[in-house]
Amino acid sequence: MEAFDRGAREQLGRRVVKDLEKTAPHNLMGLSAVEIDARLRTALEKSEQYSVRSVADLRAFVRLSFIIGPLFADYSAVREKLETSGQGMDRLMAPLFDGMTPDGWACATDFDIVTRAQIPFPFDAQPEWRSPQRAHAFTLDSPSISIEPLASVHADSYFRHALHPDVWKLGRMRPYTSLEQVQAHIRSVSADEGREAYAISHPEAGCVGAITLREERLFSSVAYWVARPFWGHGVATAAVGKLLNHLSRKCHSMSLLTEIARTNVPSIRLVEVLGGKEITPPSDGTCNRIYEFRI
Repeated sequence: MEAFDRGAREQLGRRVVKDLEKTAPHNLMGLSAVEIDARLRTALEKSEQYSVRSVADLRAFVRLSFIIGPLFADYSAVREKLETSGQGMDRLMAPLFDGMTPDGWACATDFDIVTRAQIPFPFDAQPEWRSPQRAHAFTLDSPSISIEPLASVHADSYFRHALHPDVWKLGRMRPYTSLEQVQAHIRSVSADEGREAYAISHPEAGCVGAITLREERLFSSVAYWVARPFWGHGVATAAVGKLLNHLSRKCHSMSLLTEIARTNVPSIRLVEVLGGKEITPPSDGTCNRIYEFRI
């Protein structure tokens, strides 16, 4: 049994972060130094709470705190496995890796992100344009948010915001790790007759997200993302609402579907507020939820 004082835990944790910079850089690239330090601090505090004592277990715990999220151990399925494996054992993490499914890890990621989105954390940065003195919530009819065709002029902001791990993980997106990848993506969408993409724009902050429409045989699908600092201010609701208004003027009739992870509670709430209706709800609670807008 190995014992760590806090200094030794922190040194080991920082070595894990350095290793992640080489082996899984997309989990760090979108985070500020303040966010990285805060996530590491949370990981070390949680490792003590769950009595993680061996070098191998602490390395794995800190690594998962960045790959899955700093609150991953509080997700019910993870917590149960950590507790039943026996706190204080030398190989606390082995039963967790043996017992968790890919779907379980995805749910743990969503739980971490959604939980932190509702509770103020030191690594949840305020938008630069939004000070506490100027704080206000957007509304559906807010003129502050607009949508416009996604173009190369949006590439810099798109790259900066979409690289944040909370954004691409919750949105099940591919992490673009270079500006060139984002530029290629925008060109690809622009050249695809079956897709339309819109930038979500704010007059002061510029591009703060994007919405993509894809034409299928019998319906169209919609997906969106919003920059992490702008969560919780009605930006997505305003943007998707404006898209629905735009489509209602443009189309005579269409079925617009969106698929949402069952653990992505904020997005579920958004589509329900905008009038989306759930179709064929999953009976066993294991599938994503599909909502339809009739336009």
